[in-house]
Amino acid sequence: MYQSSIKLIVYLIMLYSLSACMADSSDSNSSPRLPNIITLAMLTVDEGQRVTLDASQSTDPNDDVLNFKWVQKSGQLVELYDSDLPIAFFDAPNLKENQTLTFELTVTTVQGQASETISVVIKANNDIPIARAGSAQTVNEDDQVVLNGTSSSDAESENLAYDWSQTDGTPVNLHNA
Repeated sequence: MYQSSIKLIVYLIMLYSLSACMADSSDSNSSPRLPNIITLAMLTVDEGQRVTLDASQSTDPNDDVLNFKWVQKSGQLVELYDSDLPIAFFDAPNLKENQTLTFELTVTTVQGQASETISVVIKANNDIPIARAGSAQTVNEDDQVVLNGTSSSDAESENLAYDWSQTDGTPVNLHNA
């Protein structure tokens, strides 16, 4: 009876050891668990705004160290700051029309890497033009006066149309106004 008990114990130990080895080997054959990237897939901002790309809530199932890399893939080129950190940022450029900028975030660990694409829609604002009518002029009566608005400008470089009108003083006739 004593000998049967010892055989049973040895058998159970061997069975337990074998099952532990099988569990270890199945883990080594499974694919690595990659980082879980958590960020917004799309942002919409106004031109001129500071844009924050935030993946700071990303995690790794193995608690490995996360390495971040943000890369702009399309759209008007911007200067991307802190591109190797979880939170990167840039200033949205001034545009003539709405535009989508695309960024790719790659998060790397010792187990591998995962990537996400983030789109940022920049809404263009139609800024008002800046009117410059030239410096003040002092003239004699009946002298011809030339008004020059060529120093006027538009932030979006759009073509300007001029419409002159008198706002004060003795009424005069404006030609080609």
